[in-house]
Formats: sequence, C-alpha cells, structure tokens
Amino acid sequence: MTIGIGFTTGDAVILCADTQETVSDYTKTTTQKIRVTTFFNNWRLAISGSSDASQYIELFEHEVWNALCNAGTDFNYARSVNIIKATLHKIHKQYIWLRHGSEGRPSLQFLIAIQGINPNPSRSLLFSQDGALYPVSSHDHYASIGVGYHMAKAIKDRLLPDAGLIYNSPAEVIANFGIYILWHVKKSIVGCDGNTLVLILQNGKFRWMTQEEVLEIENAIQMLYPSQRELLSALFNPAIDRQGIVEVGNSFVDHVMIIKDKLDQTNRMRKHMQELFDRREEARKAAQQEAEQPKPSDSQKSKDRQ
Repeated sequence: MTIGIGFTTGDAVILCADTQETVSDYTKTTTQKIRVTTFFNNWRLAISGSSDASQYIELFEHEVWNALCNAGTDFNYARSVNIIKATLHKIHKQYIWLRHGSEGRPSLQFLIAIQGINPNPSRSLLFSQDGALYPVSSHDHYASIGVGYHMAKAIKDRLLPDAGLIYNSPAEVIANFGIYILWHVKKSIVGCDGNTLVLILQNGKFRWMTQEEVLEIENAIQMLYPSQRELLSALFNPAIDRQGIVEVGNSFVDHVMIIKDKLDQTNRMRKHMQELFDRREEARKAAQQEAEQPKPSDSQKSKDRQ
C-alpha cells in the first residue's frame, strides 16, 4: 500500500510518496515508489503508483516506457498522454477487469508527471483511477493516491484550502507541506511508512530532496508538538486568565523561533556548500575546455616567431 501526493505550482510539479511496501499482508520492505525517466533529453516522465498487487505497477511502467521510447524522439504532449491512456486501458482490460470479479479486483492508481525540456520547459500532472486518466484540475492543483488518500486530502484541505495558495507558492514551500502531510499519514495509517521521497520537477530540470532535508522538516514538526499542546491546554483551561495565555503564547513563539533558526542555519550551510560545489564544477569545466583547445605545433610556433 502507498500514500502518494502531487502538487502543481506556477512552474513546478512536486511528487511525494512513502517507501514502505507490504508483501503478503505482513512482510515489510522498502521500495522506490517514484520513478523518473528522461526521454532523448527532450522530456521527462515521473510515475508514482499504488496498488494492492504491485506487479501491475511494474507491468504498467514497463509497458508505458517501451511504448514512449518507440513513439519518437521529440516531445509531443498529446501523443504521450494518448500512449499513457492506451497503456492504462490495456493493462486493465487484459489483467484486471477480465481476470478479477468486482469484489476481488485489485486497485491500481497512478500519479504521472510529464515535464517538457526541449524546445520549451513545461509541466503537467495526471492521475489515474480504475483505468481512466485525468488531468489534475486547476481548481485543486493537488491529487493523491493510495490507502492514505482520505487523510492526506483532509490535511491538505485544512492547510491549503485555496488552490491559489498552492499555485502561487514556491516549489520548495509546497514540497515541505508535502512532507508535513506524509508525516501525519505515516503516523496514523497502517501500510504507510518508511522514508518520504520528494521529487521536484521545475523549469525543465528535476531534483530529489535529500533524506537529510526531509528529516530536518520532520524533526521540526516533531519539535513543534509539545509547545502546540501547551498552547491548546492553556486556551481550553478556564482557570488560565488573559495574562497566562499571553505568557504561554510568548513561550510558543520563542520555541517556534528556535526551530526556525535551526532550519535557517542548516539552509545557509547547505546553500554555502552548494555554492562551493558550483564554483568547483565551473573551474573543472573551464580547465577541461582549456585542455581540449588545440595547441599550436612546433612548426606553427616557429612561423609565429618569424
């Protein structure tokens, strides 16, 4: 089972998923539930699947990748969507609808991100249900799949009730909201657990959030709960007067600022390390280009001196 959620912002698609897979209802393993493929350096496909029969996820991924690889090297969004639709229908028709009765039919859901690279960056998010493929609505900018679907949506609706909040927010902020949602789902829903995977597709590029980044956000959420409980206890206690609420509120703000300072310090350190890495990479590329430049022969040097 799985919890997978996806967001679309003004310039990005964010996918988040857990990594726990339950085999035969009791054996727990870890699996990569978001897979990314770049096609001919022109476009990219990211898939996250949920099913109580994981072999159908693997079958769909294999079939759709083969079909897309053989369809052409250029990026054609409509062609790609039609291939995905046809593959979904084929899998359901051959392996699910005919072989299983309505009572024992396995569920099969997908979140599918399509990212254009060349000639122009673009992004879209699709989701599937019972063999049908749908675009994520501009009224939501959100979709979720898996056993934790209902809880994830309830938390999203509470945190981000307006789709405009999602669309107009920076991708990194929405990614952190995704971590927050999955943290709660993993704590509450059996079958959802393991590490949280976060993929950000933005402006023709993509990056995975590192487990260090994810754990920093999860630790910040965990650190926030004691002061939240204290604030709510004071709020609901009729014996605590207005001044008492102010004191508890100030303590809550102080605690939040400590967490914020830790996150900011880590982000500054990460940014500094990235800048050092980028400078080293630029220097390496410059040295490589210089080494690849043709050097004048001895005869040419002689002519130059003459």
